Amino acid sequence: VFKSFMVGKAAMMRQKLLGNMSAEVLERNVAIKARFATMMHKIMSQPSTAEELAALQEYTGGLAAEVAELTLEQDKIRSSMDMLEKLGHDVSSEDLDTFWGAVGQPNEVAKAQAFVVQRQEDERLRFMQELRDNTADFLLEIKSIEADIAKL
Repeated sequence: VFKSFMVGKAAMMRQKLLGNMSAEVLERNVAIKARFATMMHKIMSQPSTAEELAALQEYTGGLAAEVAELTLEQDKIRSSMDMLEKLGHDVSSEDLDTFWGAVGQPNEVAKAQAFVVQRQEDERLRFMQELRDNTADFLLEIKSIEADIAKL
């Protein structure tokens, strides 16, 4: 009786541990997907000033390291999922969908990054032209003020 009680307790404890591990894996997957979504949102944003463009270009330039870090985390998650399966724990279809949904994100970010690099260059040229135009207008204004001063 005691032995069967202990076996039952051990099985229950094992299920709880595997359930907790499975919940942690799902949580990590969701966090990775959220980070990728944040990245995509940020790199696809449209800067309205030269300063915003510079910050966006800096962010976009450093994206490879962040993507590599998340890819490494995805590998760890995959190992955890494999371990759960080897231990006989059924990984839910929701967990698998979340995992596989996150796996494709590095490629999506790379595609978006390639697109936005060209768009950022176009924006940089536009801001430079605006600066030239504003400088020319400013110089005309200064000449006008100097002419008005000379008349006095």
